[in-house]
Amino acid sequence: MPIRRILLGFIAGFLAVLTVHQSVIWLGGYFGILPGGPRGWPVTPVPPLGVYQIFSLAFWGGVWGILLALISARLGRSLWAAIAVVLIFGAATTAVGWYVVTPLKGRVIEAITVQRALTGLVINGSFALGALLFLRLFEGGSAEG
Repeated sequence: MPIRRILLGFIAGFLAVLTVHQSVIWLGGYFGILPGGPRGWPVTPVPPLGVYQIFSLAFWGGVWGILLALISARLGRSLWAAIAVVLIFGAATTAVGWYVVTPLKGRVIEAITVQRALTGLVINGSFALGALLFLRLFEGGSAEG
């Protein structure tokens, strides 16, 4: 896999968090679909480096973007491939958040409900769609993947 695609995947994921992911969270709160009112772009410093939480989220979005770039190259550029990427990454990032990140932060894993699953799928699926769109924009008309 060319290093260019890996780099573009990271940038696409990073930007997708800053734009699409956080916008969906803000709009969901604004319209009362998500609890807590409008929120997004958190600037609370997080350990161990004390960077703003939004940049930590964007960094990890970039890491997921690399994986998305590698998998989407294998699936192709069809509409069905895009739908598969959104569903795969919407579910995978939600599951990792619940079962890996939550325990690492010392929190208790909450009961998984249909509402929580759908919320995670919408927020994280929108991230995946945004990352895929950024990736396609960066690639232009190239046949690279």
